[in-house]
Amino acid sequence: MADLAASAVTVIRNWLTGGIANKDQWAAQVSCALVAMGSATNKIPATAFGLTRIEQVSGLAWDETNSRAYGLTTDGTNVYVINLEGATDADRGNAVDHTTTVLTFTIKGYQ
Repeated sequence: MADLAASAVTVIRNWLTGGIANKDQWAAQVSCALVAMGSATNKIPATAFGLTRIEQVSGLAWDETNSRAYGLTTDGTNVYVINLEGATDADRGNAVDHTTTVLTFTIKGYQ
């Protein structure tokens, strides 16, 4: 597969928040169309949102296609999807590839 492209991201609404060193953080509620993406291999990169660095993502994302919630985390460069329902003790917290037409969450970072 491949990384998420900017063309697969829809900004629902966005705003600026106070950042550091006179640089505002860009924040947005977004929805993404994913095709087997969200792991360390098939990434959801900051660049897909027009960001150079991700500071925060919402802890949960709503998958409108499958009516399920997924966990989210970031390392500052990528967003990772965590399967909360199918996880076991052995793999809980591992990033997984996910496919959906609408995954909605909030993201904040620097442009």
